[in-house]
Amino acid sequence: MAANLRDFVLTDFEGKERKGSEVLSFGGTPVGYALCPTETVNYVSAHENETLFDIISFKTPVEISVEDRCRMNHFATSIIALTQGIQFFHAGDEMLRSKSLDRDSYNSGDWFNRYSSPLFRLRTANAIQERVRFLNTGPSWVPGIIVMSIEDGNEGVPGLSQLDPIVLYIVVVFNASPTEASFSSPTLRGRTLQLHPIQLRSHRTMHPQGVSPCQGGRHPCSLSLEKHEKFAVLNVPGNSSSTWRGLLRTRNLIKKGCKWQIKSGAQIKFWQDWWVGKEPLKNLYPLMDNPIRNEVENDKRTWGFTKDGKFTVKSAYYAIINTEDINCKDCRNEVESISHILRTCSTARTVWEELKAWEQDRQFGSMAFKNWLKRNSLSKKPGIENLERGPMLMAAIWSLWKARNDRIFKDARTDPFMVIKYAKQFAKDIERAWINSQRKMVNDPFWVSWRKPPEGGWILNTDGVHKMNSGMAVAGGLIRDSNGDWKIGFMLKLGRINSSDAEIWGARQGLSIAKSLGLRNLILHMDAKWVVDIFNVRHIWREGNKCADKLANMALLQEEDLTILQLPPTDLLEQLGTNKKEVGDLRH
Repeated sequence: MAANLRDFVLTDFEGKERKGSEVLSFGGTPVGYALCPTETVNYVSAHENETLFDIISFKTPVEISVEDRCRMNHFATSIIALTQGIQFFHAGDEMLRSKSLDRDSYNSGDWFNRYSSPLFRLRTANAIQERVRFLNTGPSWVPGIIVMSIEDGNEGVPGLSQLDPIVLYIVVVFNASPTEASFSSPTLRGRTLQLHPIQLRSHRTMHPQGVSPCQGGRHPCSLSLEKHEKFAVLNVPGNSSSTWRGLLRTRNLIKKGCKWQIKSGAQIKFWQDWWVGKEPLKNLYPLMDNPIRNEVENDKRTWGFTKDGKFTVKSAYYAIINTEDINCKDCRNEVESISHILRTCSTARTVWEELKAWEQDRQFGSMAFKNWLKRNSLSKKPGIENLERGPMLMAAIWSLWKARNDRIFKDARTDPFMVIKYAKQFAKDIERAWINSQRKMVNDPFWVSWRKPPEGGWILNTDGVHKMNSGMAVAGGLIRDSNGDWKIGFMLKLGRINSSDAEIWGARQGLSIAKSLGLRNLILHMDAKWVVDIFNVRHIWREGNKCADKLANMALLQEEDLTILQLPPTDLLEQLGTNKKEVGDLRH
């Protein structure tokens, strides 16, 4: 943890002293570091990464026992518990949570994250009273057992309405006793019940030597695409992931995505199977010829939604959200992706050739997409028509994306030369805007002062402040009458929130105090223009809001979260007198 500090000195395995800023990761890149410890947060896993137990299972040798993997998990979390506290545990780390190696599971949808039923989401008291029952009650109750049931109705049958077309009756049993227990209920007699699929699989134990990434040379989440007259057989081991179980619900998609590679040709139905083109030959006219390879090998079924024929969850996901056609709408040759749309599609290639992108940079089409985007967007080299390459290429990227959206949502034909024309004009507009932004804006100074309210009225001044050095937010405010005399003030400590929220909390507290005092004809003055626009209150320049600003900053020194001031602080008397005389400050 100390190595996260920029200037902390450590001795490495070679005996050399290195500062935290000089420590390198396994890949040779510098690790993250900070100037002071308040800027660091230490953790061993985070929600956008693999869970701790998953990454341990994935990276450790297969022969490591489950017990040792558990010890590794708890050892890592114990370090975080000591240094940061349990609030920096990734949810579930302490109980060996697994996400089935789905790194970004929060993007995977309910089919991965929630194996559920609408019966678990009853939203009214009446629905719960009608459908939910506790069965282990009364004189014959079994100690330590909780038994609950949720009942659904049948469509077209009088009585309860149908919420779940799959599940008719759910029974949930909790056994709090240390031993096996038996329970019977007249309510359950005559009903055919079966274990939930997740519980049915829960008897499967881990691999005897630990969590093995492979079984018999195959990944536990592998796709077995055996020949079948109607459909590919899906072979799912008991420890398969939630990702794979979710894909089982998309059998029609899997069938559509299965494509054959030609070997001997003995297993392929020439007319009905997809082995050439974009679909089975029976769907095409005229028939397309394809030469049969000479090598005598068994036919091999592949996944048709990726270039290499290998199944990926990503390609299946895109196919799910667009079951009609996941290929590019222009060239129809590849699955549509950001990189394809902006770089490798025939439309994009025409645009880049006309803009002489390849002539100006030989690596233009060969580098990784992120590197390509970064390198070209920051380029200041001259390009066509004396335009810098960076703005020109960014304008072209925007134009390509706009053309793609027009094609999808407006059914407009893509003309690469119109894309080029639009991109050139856009790049020129960017350059003109940049030149104009460099011109120095000169504002004439003017006087700003606090102004008294009308006779019989009151003015509430509030201000919210966020201190960058400590991260703390505070607010303060005061109420004055039409003579400029002090009525009441407050100082408020808000904790770690942003300045915008601090402004709103300050206004809320001031209005709450004014309401409790029964003050009428109240005018609220703030120096946060965006809040003024939201609430339609009166904006005031910061120079006219100095008293509220002073109170907000004084709140940092208070121990209490809220301090009500019946009399003004001594440090504020001079500014109050200046405001009362309506003497202004020059604003530049």
